[in-house]
Amino acid sequence: MKYSIFFLLLTQTLFANYSLFYAGAKVGEIKTFSTIKDNYIKIKITSYLLRKILKHKYLIYHNDSYSLKHKNSKIKYKKDKYKILFLLKDALLSKKPLKSKKIIISPNKYLRVNKKKNYEFFYYKNNKIKTYGDFAIKNNQLEFLEAKSHHIKIKRN
Repeated sequence: MKYSIFFLLLTQTLFANYSLFYAGAKVGEIKTFSTIKDNYIKIKITSYLLRKILKHKYLIYHNDSYSLKHKNSKIKYKKDKYKILFLLKDALLSKKPLKSKKIIISPNKYLRVNKKKNYEFFYYKNNKIKTYGDFAIKNNQLEFLEAKSHHIKIKRN
């Protein structure tokens, strides 16, 4: 019973619809976060102008652990340099509620998460802040994530 309730909450969280904004303009949609356990997010590019510039319909936003099996010509691959996927994976797939903590990625890279009204995050590399922002989780679902240093926002529809 306990596992079925967790599974229902997890699937409800992972199969919501999200919009991706860059500098205030909507550039794409994320149908599901279920692929985050495989270290990537698939984004459908909805901006006509961006689609023409990139010449791709989809964007795979992946971290260091993602292994490319088949390269598709309709998909643009982009590596997550600022560890946003690492943060989302920890926040969405963790069985425990996220608290204020330090997440060590490597000896000179770490994330610091602070719980206030929403969550604040800071990504440090060589003791310098590379990105920062905030996010909110309600009922085990991501409401929004905003990387303020790079003008990226993921918002639940």
